[in-house]
Amino acid sequence: EGFTMQNKNRLSSRFYAIKTVSVPQLLEMHELFIQYYNNADLETFVKDMGKKTGVFILEDKIEKRIIGFSTWTEVNVSRNGSNALGIFSGDTVIEKAYWGNKDLQKSFAKKLFTTKLKYPNRSVFWLLISKGYKTYLLLTNNFQNFYPSYQVHNQELEAIVDEYCTQLYPAAYCQKSRLKN
Repeated sequence: EGFTMQNKNRLSSRFYAIKTVSVPQLLEMHELFIQYYNNADLETFVKDMGKKTGVFILEDKIEKRIIGFSTWTEVNVSRNGSNALGIFSGDTVIEKAYWGNKDLQKSFAKKLFTTKLKYPNRSVFWLLISKGYKTYLLLTNNFQNFYPSYQVHNQELEAIVDEYCTQLYPAAYCQKSRLKN
């Protein structure tokens, strides 16, 4: 079971600015989302999606349906008194039959690189909420400096994470525990 090479050419992943996402796409994403997350009513989903900058949509081109998506949010943060850009990748879901597919990761990496090229003199940080070791491995395997790290305590990154989370979740982020309530 899982993703096979036969499925490779039938998938496409594309970034959409949030204002270009259609209502049918939004409803289809919600239908997929509720299969994997509890307490995800449509009103909350739509309100949360409206706060995002954009979304990567993974589609099955043959069946003409959304089989996965991942959100993208940009926030301004401060780094040593300079204006930096924070990228937050939020909700991500892929139908179980397509787990192992890397198209969303490739689209995300491409968008991250083009964003950095757009702002060559500005620091760019990625905030990733990790629920498990596989997500955490994305940081450890792809970035030299990351927080939290079991090896190094990076106070600068810790402060940036605090600023990010305070902006994104002002009523829910606990700076002491560094968890979202």
